[in-house]
This record gives sequence, C-alpha cells and structure tokens, in this order.
Amino acid sequence: MPEADPRRIRSLFDQALALPKAARHSFLATRCGGDAGLRQRLQAMLEAAEDPRFLATPTKGDHEIGRAHV
Repeated sequence: MPEADPRRIRSLFDQALALPKAARHSFLATRCGGDAGLRQRLQAMLEAAEDPRFLATPTKGDHEIGRAHV
C-alpha cells in the first residue's frame, strides 16, 4: 500500500482541527473514504493535538543533551 501524501494528511488534519469536535467523525468518514489507515492516523493526530500534555515540555536541544558527539 503506498504511503499517503504528507500534504494531503496535513490539509485534512488542519481542516478537521478547525471543526467542532462533534463534526470531526463525519468529516473523517467522508474525506478518508475506505482508507482506515489514513483515518486512524488523522484521529491519532487530532487526539494528540487536543492533549494538553502534548509538547508541554520542550524537546532537548544539542546544548542540553551534552556535547558527546562533538
């Protein structure tokens, strides 16, 4: 199965995120058609985006990890 186009995924994600939560299920069902993998991926992205813990802690930059690779 070919990998979904990242631009399409991002577009669908942005569109779904802009909708009220109650409308997202219907939107995903319509826009993803029979592609269950795409629908699951978008649903997971939406759930992560709504999780207040998601990216609440900044990731570590090279200066915080150490300079062992230098």
